[in-house]
Amino acid sequence: MRKLTKKDKEFLKKIGYLEEDFNQIEEANYKYYTEDDQRISEEEALKKLGRDRWLSGIGRACFHASAVRECKRGSETIYIKSDTFDK
Repeated sequence: MRKLTKKDKEFLKKIGYLEEDFNQIEEANYKYYTEDDQRISEEEALKKLGRDRWLSGIGRACFHASAVRECKRGSETIYIKSDTFDK
């Protein structure tokens, strides 16, 4: 389980998430893939996306099963899948 920082929560609130959403975002299991369907670690996804894109991606995936985000440099796309709906 990842722990959202105070700054993470402020950003998520700014883009429309509620405090009630934070536990679910923290507890969901995420899988990250590149455009060529190669699985990558959360750390690698975070590095490629930057924290704000990563946060918006996990928030979206948590409540919609998946999300797609372009990397900081725009040359690569990361696909984020969540197990939220598998339970």
